[in-house]
Amino acid sequence: MKVLLVNLPWSEGFNRFSRWSSKSVSRTFSEPLLLAYATAVAEKETTAEVKLVDALAEGWNWRDFESYINKFRPDITVIETSTPSFENDKKSFKIIKKSGSKLMMVGTHPSVFPADTLKNYPIDIVGIGEFDYTIADVINNINNLNKVRGIAYKMNKKIIVTKSRSLIENLDELPFPARHHLDMSKYRESNTTNSSIARILSSRGCTGRCIFCVWNSVLFQKRFRARSAKNVIDEIEFLIGKYGVEYIYIDDDTFTIDKKRVLEICNLMKKNKINKKISWGTLSRVDTIDAKLLKAMKEAGCDLIVYGIESGSQDILNKMKKGITLDRIREIVKETKKNKIRVHATFMFGAPGETKETIRKTIDFAKELDPDTAQFPICMPYPGTEFFDMAVKNKWLKIKNWSNFHSATDEAVIEYDDLKKEDLENAVKTAYKEFYMRPKYIVKQMLKIRSIQEFVQLTQNAYFLIKSLGGE
Repeated sequence: MKVLLVNLPWSEGFNRFSRWSSKSVSRTFSEPLLLAYATAVAEKETTAEVKLVDALAEGWNWRDFESYINKFRPDITVIETSTPSFENDKKSFKIIKKSGSKLMMVGTHPSVFPADTLKNYPIDIVGIGEFDYTIADVINNINNLNKVRGIAYKMNKKIIVTKSRSLIENLDELPFPARHHLDMSKYRESNTTNSSIARILSSRGCTGRCIFCVWNSVLFQKRFRARSAKNVIDEIEFLIGKYGVEYIYIDDDTFTIDKKRVLEICNLMKKNKINKKISWGTLSRVDTIDAKLLKAMKEAGCDLIVYGIESGSQDILNKMKKGITLDRIREIVKETKKNKIRVHATFMFGAPGETKETIRKTIDFAKELDPDTAQFPICMPYPGTEFFDMAVKNKWLKIKNWSNFHSATDEAVIEYDDLKKEDLENAVKTAYKEFYMRPKYIVKQMLKIRSIQEFVQLTQNAYFLIKSLGGE
């Protein structure tokens, strides 16, 4: 049996993993880690010939994809999709089905709408939730799918939903992602100028209850699970030895939830001298990190932390269920800078209760915090989140199809009585202009330049910023 797992082409250059497009300031391009995990499990647990292809990274168009499908002739093709990519991914259905392959779809969107996905499209199987072992079980039981937990499928024009699949309790049991199928030189992170970069997941899920977080809600059921420190270090050392990686991005929902584990990881990085070989960045909440942890992370080689700040209004933060305060944000951002760790702050416009006044508070707060870099997307009510349910109930949604949920999040899909779609979209442009065009900020960035590579990176970022604001 031949099985293909594929990250599909995308004409815009913006897919379910990579955050860059003609409309985006960010230039991040990420390997499809969850598909790579599922590929590794399938290689271990089945006798099938398994291939993982990142068509987007390879620069394929749909003709290239069709050519590969016709050459490889998979018996099962697995695609991962999301709400913003769903309309794009539909272009693959005819190509895949024409080849005679069964089509399995996994990811957040089909997990929320398994029956509708099967009813309205030529999908044979939908994986619901975490899918590492689901795909392997489908391969091993393709003629007896009722044995497989966590799927929905068609049989005699009927839609059958099997028993739910439990989350993986011991993440250490998973093999490392099957990166041997990927060209690791294709991937990059906009917040670092290092060319050789890899992403890892040291944990899954988050203890936060933010109303807009789709991954934590849908795939990981709002449960935090973590790999052991040793297992994480083993993967990092493998990436350094195998691929010559110089930068690691720990792409957890919140890396710092278990402080004891993080300290252990940091200590092992220093003990094994990993901090002499690489730098690394990660994501954190401001309420799961402190001065002691920041010091240890810096000594272990951390040079970047991404904080989800979201708003400069305490009322909006409360309505988002962020569980943080403005004073705590100020304290941690200041402490992070004190440790000489770069700060990337994310803010959002359009959460419930947003007004023109709270938008102004957020822009002013961003300038007050003065992080090294910042993002200002529009808050998206993705299906499967509490925000989506609120938007449907209150008739805030203003969409024609799922493609309106553009992941660049500079286009609004919601409106409130006193805050229109255009207000939110203008807020994004205003925020980027006021934050990045400050003379103080420009001078600070110019003084940081230490190489031609950094100059080129800064120039490119400036170009895409100007373009996104409507410049030429």
